[in-house]
Amino acid sequence: MADEIGTILGNAMQEWDFAGEKDDISSYKNAEGLFLLALKKAGKPLPRVHSFLAMLYYDLAISYSKRQDRNAAKFSSEAVSSATKHADIALQNEHLEFRAQLIKTYISGDNVLFLNGGVSNLIPQSRDIVGAIFEGVGRAIGTGAAAAQVSMSKSAFRKELENLLAIYTEIDSNYVMEATEFFFFANKLLGIADFCTENKLFGAKEIYTIIGNVNIDELNFDDVDPEMKDEALSEISRFKTLAEARLMTF
Repeated sequence: MADEIGTILGNAMQEWDFAGEKDDISSYKNAEGLFLLALKKAGKPLPRVHSFLAMLYYDLAISYSKRQDRNAAKFSSEAVSSATKHADIALQNEHLEFRAQLIKTYISGDNVLFLNGGVSNLIPQSRDIVGAIFEGVGRAIGTGAAAAQVSMSKSAFRKELENLLAIYTEIDSNYVMEATEFFFFANKLLGIADFCTENKLFGAKEIYTIIGNVNIDELNFDDVDPEMKDEALSEISRFKTLAEARLMTF
């Protein structure tokens, strides 16, 4: 059974990769079905798989939001709801699922920028959910209510980001962190730091501090191809130096 589930998950990842390259809804749906099939066969929650589903649904929401048909906003909103659902399941079963909390942070950030009249820039290459998902909400609330809701959304974003940073800190403090995981964490966190700086939100200084404080000698490079280790070290050092440099601007 484990081998069968592993094969299904491998196929899901391949479909997801193709979907991301081609922005192909059909492939996203293939990946969705395969992840769900793996969970059904497992007969229990698999936190990392639920995290992957949260990420997949977020990507799917972005893809839907780019389309011009009349159902795009509806499908995007449904995908966001599914992303939140699976992120919550992942975190309920493993509180250190960084990826699941990352998606919750992205979604709360999208809400902040929509209410401010803009579009989220949390993900590099503008892979984000546009305001069309919430089309009409801004027009339905008065100025006073809008200001209050912006404040509430900023508070929600801060809470989700604090939770994300707490996960990173616990992993860093209590476990040997894989170099590839740090690379993923740092890349996403630095993107969020730029978002925070551009929109005058909490988080940039805190992110630069924890990335700048990483002890590279304590990272585990066993999951890095030996021929690529020097390149990996160089890129991680670049992240660390960039974070230290950005701290100088505060």
